[in-house]
Amino acid sequence: GTSDALTLPANLLGDDDGDGITNLAEHALGAGAFPSIGSATVLGASYVTFTLERAALADVSWDLESSTNLAAWSPANGAYAITARSAQPGGVERLTLRALAPASGPAYFLRAKLTAQP
Repeated sequence: GTSDALTLPANLLGDDDGDGITNLAEHALGAGAFPSIGSATVLGASYVTFTLERAALADVSWDLESSTNLAAWSPANGAYAITARSAQPGGVERLTLRALAPASGPAYFLRAKLTAQP
């Protein structure tokens, strides 16, 4: 059969339109906004949240990584659960993920690692 997925850009790490954002990131985001980090309070405890908008048909995996010092990064997908999912205009899907454990410590950083799935 054929795939409904969007065609990957030829030069994933390039910046064809010169706006400072890689072709892979633009492909993954579609018309969506950049990811954001926030917090949610549940029963008096604060939890880290991560909201992303992605092109629903883009063949790109999003993997969360966390760090307490910006030098050493660890996989974090298993530490988060999707708490909200909604369709947005332009074929974009918005996901909100929340940490499974309350926030602790003085610093906590998250990033999304994008990988093309050809």
